[in-house]
Amino acid sequence: MQLIPTNRIRLATPALLVGVLLIGACHKTVKTPVATRVSLCQLYANPTAYDGKPIRVDATVTALPDGNYIYPGPTANPCADSMAGGSYSFIKLDAGNVENAALVELKTQPGSPPERKEFDVELTGTFDSNYSEPSDHFRYRIVAVEIKPVSSVRIGKRLGAA
Repeated sequence: MQLIPTNRIRLATPALLVGVLLIGACHKTVKTPVATRVSLCQLYANPTAYDGKPIRVDATVTALPDGNYIYPGPTANPCADSMAGGSYSFIKLDAGNVENAALVELKTQPGSPPERKEFDVELTGTFDSNYSEPSDHFRYRIVAVEIKPVSSVRIGKRLGAA
């Protein structure tokens, strides 16, 4: 038995092809916005300029009693020249659903000494300049989408120590 294309099949084939092309053309792809590389000094100096925007920053993550925070690091404050009094605020790290072994390692295990741990990181996320906590030492927040450790977890110096 031989199949002979009918007029219905001949007419339906181009219509089907056009339909598939239209569906493909209408499908929108969601592009992830490119994160702007910024320093903590720039965030401190002009927080509203980065509010709600994707950023990438190099910092040190540390665990404090109320969560994880980032700050310029254990060395001399790199923002001292650009900030009044050379002071800075800790920025809350909202890791949300980002899984990272180094973040888990920051948590003090029961029965271990209460030493503050920290590690250096390249952090990508959305900056929130409106977030604040009761103390001026804790302002702003970054909602992380990617956390790349650039050092191993270490015992941090006492905060405020030279």
